[in-house]
Amino acid sequence: MEISKLTKARTQLVLDYPFWSCLLMKYPMKAREDIPTLAVDRRGQIYYNEKFIESLEVKQIIWGICHELGHMIGCHAQRMHHRNPKKWNYAGDAWINDWLTADQVGHPIPGCVYMPGSRNELIENIYNKLPDSPDGGGGQGKSIGGIGDGLLPEGEQKSKEEAAAAEAEMKVAVAQAANVAKMKGKMSAHMKQIVDDIINVKTPWYDILERFMTSKVKNDSSWNRPNRRFIGQDLYLPSLDSIGAMDSVAIQIDESGSIGTEELNYFAGHMNKILEQCRPAKVYVIHTDSEVSCVEEFTADQYPITLERRGGGGTDMREGFNWLLENGVTPAAMVTLTDGYTPYPESVPFPTIWAMTTDQVAPAEAGETVNVEVAHG
Repeated sequence: MEISKLTKARTQLVLDYPFWSCLLMKYPMKAREDIPTLAVDRRGQIYYNEKFIESLEVKQIIWGICHELGHMIGCHAQRMHHRNPKKWNYAGDAWINDWLTADQVGHPIPGCVYMPGSRNELIENIYNKLPDSPDGGGGQGKSIGGIGDGLLPEGEQKSKEEAAAAEAEMKVAVAQAANVAKMKGKMSAHMKQIVDDIINVKTPWYDILERFMTSKVKNDSSWNRPNRRFIGQDLYLPSLDSIGAMDSVAIQIDESGSIGTEELNYFAGHMNKILEQCRPAKVYVIHTDSEVSCVEEFTADQYPITLERRGGGGTDMREGFNWLLENGVTPAAMVTLTDGYTPYPESVPFPTIWAMTTDQVAPAEAGETVNVEVAHG
């Protein structure tokens, strides 16, 4: 009986690449005819096309399997959020393929995405550097398989808690696989660095802010198959279809002088992307120093909103909350951009997050905190 190429590849993984073989034992593969090459979904299931696998050399199969595992251990599907799926997949491919190439894992499938040095960057940063071209990656190679976020019918999407648990489980699996590789003398210096980065990955502040905001959206979002097809595969993404998925959002700006124009513009750029995703019916922008100096109102047809300095003086961010209560406004979410050197409310009447430009942390009773790291230059 002839041994299949896939079986040979799995055997060679065990012998030569213990890190990847340990992960594959935890996350097995499944054949699917409608997948043209290889793919992985958010649940951690890897799919492959049998004819495509048989068309490859054994070392190319090894490379392809590890490529899909790379999407998983990098939690790429969970980190995509509102971004362009095809461009995001290119960024993930660049990160993974540079890692596999540097570690001499199998043989690359000809023509795939390759951007030297990508393994040393966050995928979010790689994404931001890519052009918005029709192929998603500026002609820097083709994708062999995506980070499919589909095959999950409406209602089966992981909750925030389930996603966090899955990510924690993934980090444990990576740590265990790394220990096995180390014991077998198969842990290179740059692999160790990447594994450490995966285990200790720091989620970008704007992703944390987006998760906070989207968690407050009414549960009338829908899965929109036609508009979110992913690279020719039957893998698709959820989207919010209607304006007014949130009633209102309040954004409070610290006008004490600690927030400069550069910080404000940087914050506004990311905030507008989040607003486009959440689609609140109205946005209140509250400018506050020792009191509320100005309040601007924007409706959904006025996106993107502009944030400009309107005052300057002392600091008391409690005043923004007072203004909302006095005017009978109950936002679905409240975001305050500040350096954190302010009195805090003893309690908050609506979901609140403090976007700190310093390392300050708001008291637990005042809401959640995210530390904004401003990209200068």
